[in-house]
Amino acid sequence: MSAPCADLDPFFDGELSKEEARTFRVHLATCERCEVVLRGRMQEKIVAEVAHERIERPRAVVVNPAHRDARRRTMKIAILAPLLAAAAVFVIWLVVPRERELAKPIELSLAKPIELLLTIEPGGAPRRGSIAVGDVLRPMVHGGRHQAIWVYLGDSELVAACPGNARCNRSNGGLTLEFIVSAPGHYSIIALTSAEPIMAPHGALDVMLSAATAAGAHIERRYIDVN
Repeated sequence: MSAPCADLDPFFDGELSKEEARTFRVHLATCERCEVVLRGRMQEKIVAEVAHERIERPRAVVVNPAHRDARRRTMKIAILAPLLAAAAVFVIWLVVPRERELAKPIELSLAKPIELLLTIEPGGAPRRGSIAVGDVLRPMVHGGRHQAIWVYLGDSELVAACPGNARCNRSNGGLTLEFIVSAPGHYSIIALTSAEPIMAPHGALDVMLSAATAAGAHIERRYIDVN
């Protein structure tokens, strides 16, 4: 088990710090093994909690054992089926999509307040497993009445933002930004949705994220390292 994978148990139990949890979510985006294990544990936890609650509740005495057993089996199926489906949906919301899935179209759900899709187009010769200067990034956000996209280099340099950019485009109920990478470094791509107008970014990334969250915006964040 690799070092990042070793953080799965503390992450599931809520024992990691905010920074450690953020780092593990980034690892989760590229580790299929951790994603599968995490999904299984979420399902097991929900099933165990329901089973415990059923055991603790007092039950009326059933005279006919055959009728009692049949009713129990029917009730278990009725209870566990929607809970397992709910657990799967929760894990999908928790896990950051893996990079190999970024360019695939996804089915949008009206129940989700925000959905971020990112495609990457090589600017030069085709490469595998890396992003370089000259590549074209196209983040797209769906959800909410108002939408915005911010791109930061590091934690303080704002390099692109929508609305307010000539490379912004609205279509099919979503907002898309076309951004050409012009310098190496660590990029943060921020998608925001809100029922109210979203403020234009004008400060350091952490400050703007705190302000947007306080104003009720939903936020999805993606990290890109450019060589």
